[in-house]
Amino acid sequence: MLTPAQLRNAVRQRFNRSRIAELAYERQLAQVGRHVGNLVKGMAPEGAIRDVGAIQRILQQYSGILQPWAKNVVERMTAEVSQRDIKAWAELGRSIGQSLKKEILTAPTGEALRHEMQEQIKSITSLPIEAAQRLNELTLRGITEGTRTPEIMEAILNSGNVSVSKARMIARTQVATTASKLTEVRAVHIGSPGYFWRTSLDSDVRPYHRKLEGEFIQWNNPPVVDAKGRRAHAGQDYQCRCYQEVVVPD
Repeated sequence: MLTPAQLRNAVRQRFNRSRIAELAYERQLAQVGRHVGNLVKGMAPEGAIRDVGAIQRILQQYSGILQPWAKNVVERMTAEVSQRDIKAWAELGRSIGQSLKKEILTAPTGEALRHEMQEQIKSITSLPIEAAQRLNELTLRGITEGTRTPEIMEAILNSGNVSVSKARMIARTQVATTASKLTEVRAVHIGSPGYFWRTSLDSDVRPYHRKLEGEFIQWNNPPVVDAKGRRAHAGQDYQCRCYQEVVVPD
């Protein structure tokens, strides 16, 4: 018989996000950020940008070119997370009835996955668009605030680092969100009333999330997760490392 602590750890291992999938996805998205930086620097071979408009047009074009690549990368990541989710439920299914196990495997996850994939593709292709907007804002700041040209040039040429950081944030958030939403869809499908919110129990856990540790959360009533009153389930907040300890119906 497992102790409560052992059972909790087993559930965590089953339903926590896949770090391997996240790291692979992060590496791929970081490539986009680095390419954005190379495009900007390529238009400023001597460290001086003479035609910001031209760089913006190139970044806009890159966003369109990214579409099929982003779709392929997102599909691969989603398929891997989905397979891990099925495996997790299969392991849990050893302790539940056959009829419930069948319900788990026939849950309508397709719609949830399609929605997540569209959102992820949009996030990836927005990286060069956001870089173009940032270039415009920096240029305007130099004009309106009288910022020295070398400072503006340095900030503009740092666009690649900014894009890489944003790409990594997208990867960390989207893998966790996809895994969490798949768990939610299957749990709701089998009649689960909700889950216990679990955190990583370390110093990086956000205050609002720390308060939710061990709280029972109903699927139809996600809790408030920040000071702005935004609501989200565990694992579905911005870079959230929390997870759902699902309550399985008898």
